[in-house]
Amino acid sequence: IVLIILIIFVVYLKKKKILSKHFPSELTENPYYKKKPQKKILSKHFPSELTENPYYKNNFIKWRDKNDLFLSQNFPSTFDFDFEIKQDIINYSKMLPLDSAIIDCGAHIGDGAIPIAHTLKLLGRDDITVYAIDPSLYKVEFMKEIKEKNNLNNLVILQYGLSNDNNIYTHKKIELQPWPDSTGATHWTQAKSQDASMEDEEIRFVSLDSLVKQKIIQKPIKLIHLDIEGMEELALLGSKNVLKINKPYLSIEEHDTKNYTIRNLLSSFGYRLKKRLNSNNIYECDKK
Repeated sequence: IVLIILIIFVVYLKKKKILSKHFPSELTENPYYKKKPQKKILSKHFPSELTENPYYKNNFIKWRDKNDLFLSQNFPSTFDFDFEIKQDIINYSKMLPLDSAIIDCGAHIGDGAIPIAHTLKLLGRDDITVYAIDPSLYKVEFMKEIKEKNNLNNLVILQYGLSNDNNIYTHKKIELQPWPDSTGATHWTQAKSQDASMEDEEIRFVSLDSLVKQKIIQKPIKLIHLDIEGMEELALLGSKNVLKINKPYLSIEEHDTKNYTIRNLLSSFGYRLKKRLNSNNIYECDKK
C-alpha cells in the first residue's frame, strides 16, 4: 500500500511539473520597468531595403522600407528632404582639401549625413570624414547600424549636442508640433531650466572647440551644417576657434529672415551671407 501511494505521489508531481510548464499565460506589464515610447526603441539587425541615393543616381543605400514604423515615427526620414541644402554641401565638399572634416549637427537619423558620406565615398573622396552629431541615443544607434550595413568608413557618429559650454541638457517643454512625429524638430534646454520637460533623456552638450581640443575630432573642419532648432547661435559661440582657424563653409538653419543675430555674429569673424537655400543661410569667410 505504501508503495502504491508513493507511485501515485510521484506521478502527481510529474503531472504538476508538466502543467506548470504549459499553462495558458497572459502578458502583464511590469509597473516598475515600463517600456519607452516606440519611437525610442530600436530593434537590432533590422531588415534593410535598398533606397536610391538621390545625389548619385543608380546607386543604392541599405536603409529601411519607406513604410517602416521607425521611419514613420521619426520624420524627416527620406534622403531627398531639404534636397538643395544637402546637394550644396556635397558640391562644396568635392572641392575641399584632402583629409578635411564635415560637421552635420542635428544629424537626426542620418537622412543627411549618410547619403552625403555615401556620395563622397563613390566620388573617391572618402578622405573627407563626415561627423554626424546628435544628442539622442536611439538615433545614434540607428545611424551606427546603417553605417555598418553600408561600410561607410568615412562616417563618424557622435552622441552629443553642440552649445557654447559643457552642460547637461534635456528635452524642452514646447507646444505640440503640427507634425507630432517630427522628431527632427526636437528642442533641448539645460536640465535644470524651468522650461525643461519631465523626459528622462539627459545628454551632455559640449562646444565644438572642446571636441577639437580633446582630439575627438582631429581633422580640420572645413564645413559645418547646423539644424538644431534655435541653438545655432550657441553652437557657433562654442566654435570660435574653429571659425578663426579653419574658416569653414557654413550652412545654418535660420527660419527668421529678419533676425540678424547670427549674421552679425559671423560678420565679426569675416563671414558674409552668400545665399539662401530653403530655410538655411549659407555663409563664407572672406578672410581666406
